[in-house]
Amino acid sequence: MQTLIVVYKNRDEMAINQLRKLLETDDDHEDRIVGVEDGSVEIVPWTEKVWIQNKEAGTIKSKVLLIDDIKGSDQLSPIMDIKYDKYGIIYGWAGSQALLTIDEKALKKKENYEKFLAELRTKVKNGVTKKEKKLGLNKRTVGKGLATAFLPFVWPAFAASLIKDGFDDGKIVRQQMLMLGMNELYYNHLDQFLKG
Repeated sequence: MQTLIVVYKNRDEMAINQLRKLLETDDDHEDRIVGVEDGSVEIVPWTEKVWIQNKEAGTIKSKVLLIDDIKGSDQLSPIMDIKYDKYGIIYGWAGSQALLTIDEKALKKKENYEKFLAELRTKVKNGVTKKEKKLGLNKRTVGKGLATAFLPFVWPAFAASLIKDGFDDGKIVRQQMLMLGMNELYYNHLDQFLKG
């Protein structure tokens, strides 16, 4: 069994769980392998701190996948062979280190996000795909705005709610991008990376 070290920050643990789910699914057929051969890869999750300690010690012998802005990923990004670049999701590798990175700004425009969401929903089936970021004005936002205009003392609650909605949207989009990125990596390129 081959070991794949996945380096992440706590906020992106869901991405590791998605990859683990894909790896643990018995999806191979008699005549072909889907993704990587069933039961051939074990994930070892490392926090950024553990990664830095082992990298400095020079003790890493396994393939490594970095998720987004891990310390040192900025040195890998310019030299890696890019295998996927769509919707602000980019992944590729150089040698034994792979990087999956996202740029949430790529989905700021409504039409870009809608195309992304349509593709995500055809390829990934989980709870994250059912959520959507709020696009433009909706009844809830308009209702809050009207309440604010007539009740000045509501303003702090309204502002806090809008700020919370904005952060929730960012978190949802980040999770969705990582889900699609992991999905594409597993089905299209992980086997190539691990055998390279």
